[in-house]
Amino acid sequence: MKRFLLWFAALTVVAAILGAAGFRLWFYSFLQSDRCRLWLNQATSSALHGKGEFMPLQATPGSLYSDGFIARDGMAFHLMQADQLRADVQFGFWARKCEIGHLEVARLRVDAGGLQHKDAANNLPVAESTSTSANHGGPWRGSRLILRQIVIDDLEMGWSGGTLKGTRMVAWPNDPKTGEWLVNGQGGSLKFSNESGMSAVSLINLPDLRVENFDARIHDGTVFLTSAQLRTGEHGEARLEGEAAPGSGKPAQVHVSFSEIPVGSWLPLDWRARLTGNLSGGVDLHLIPGSGTTEGSLQGVAGTMTFEEGELTALPVLDKIASVTHVDGFRQMRIHRASARISQAAEVGHALSVSSFVAESEGLMKVEGAFTVKDRQIDGSFQVGVAPSTLQWIPGAKERVFTQSHDGYLWAPMHLSGPVDHPLEDLTARLATAAAVQAADSVQQSVRDSAKSVIDLMTPFIPTQIPSLPFLQCAL
Repeated sequence: MKRFLLWFAALTVVAAILGAAGFRLWFYSFLQSDRCRLWLNQATSSALHGKGEFMPLQATPGSLYSDGFIARDGMAFHLMQADQLRADVQFGFWARKCEIGHLEVARLRVDAGGLQHKDAANNLPVAESTSTSANHGGPWRGSRLILRQIVIDDLEMGWSGGTLKGTRMVAWPNDPKTGEWLVNGQGGSLKFSNESGMSAVSLINLPDLRVENFDARIHDGTVFLTSAQLRTGEHGEARLEGEAAPGSGKPAQVHVSFSEIPVGSWLPLDWRARLTGNLSGGVDLHLIPGSGTTEGSLQGVAGTMTFEEGELTALPVLDKIASVTHVDGFRQMRIHRASARISQAAEVGHALSVSSFVAESEGLMKVEGAFTVKDRQIDGSFQVGVAPSTLQWIPGAKERVFTQSHDGYLWAPMHLSGPVDHPLEDLTARLATAAAVQAADSVQQSVRDSAKSVIDLMTPFIPTQIPSLPFLQCAL
């Protein structure tokens, strides 16, 4: 009896080992089958709300490999293409689950384009998902596909407003019950497109940025960007935070704060050698997603900007002003400080409004005012203040144009209008008129003084007063 029990125990152990080995062989055979690929296609397509397909699968003990995956018409993309996918796979027979502990993607390219209006859902597969199609396609009925971590070595994403390239991204589930995911990104570059339908904002060239890092949370179809740090130039820095619900039709809201951004990176090439300095400030953006193939648009902008350590040089108009005023400071004019509030809203026809505009070159010139830009046409009203010493060589400027005095400057109003590339102002014409009038008055006064001097000289030699002389003297 004892021997029988020993043999029974030995046979049970051998059978268990053989059964486990057989199950393992069957399972890995299943992983390489078209049935498994179809199951993964269905589960991934359901999670992405698109149509996706894996290339043939190759399985080895503990891992699964595919040369690529491609998906189209997803919730927030037109095209998604992944290259060289490798996953660590574990299975649980009793739990009826297939667990991917680590999925590594060598390269992922996403063309976001116009956003689809579909039911809100996560961009990534939920931590534990069981779909109807997946139930029938898995290794056993009710199979669950569980994904623990995704690592993308090289992420490239393009949309109507720009591109993100060369970023390494890691994503993992934060709460399996709610399907919430956390995302972290490192490195890469962010480049904006000026042909992005951003209305008046496209008047400036947004600089290319280096991605330091970013963190995000994906929950119930909404992406919460908790922090993003980017850099440009030697000291320029930008930070972003906000939220967006791809595919919901709701506006995305992003707050951008930046400091010491070189202004040259915002300007056209022909202006970069003329204007230097650094920009700082904060801006709130509201992006309305498109529908189908329609591109999104930037519908709302509000914020403040400051400009420091600036210098304006190599402008013919400044050289001309320097020649007229005999003040060389205009040839290479320092801009010690400048600031403004900016806003843009769809309700006012996407006009870019700039208010509380102030720019000063200490001891030389100061400009205050406001303007709007719509359809590349500018319309603005300003007060221009100049140092009194700069006007001494312009006839009539103090007497007829710059007639107000405060804060150490003489002030005159100026209206600016016309195309943003070549706007027209009315101050120069008023100065020219004042100079002409002043010159004419000076000539008339000179004639009067000369005539009176002649009369005064001749009076002692005239024995009888000429009747008309008192009237003439009064006129002179």
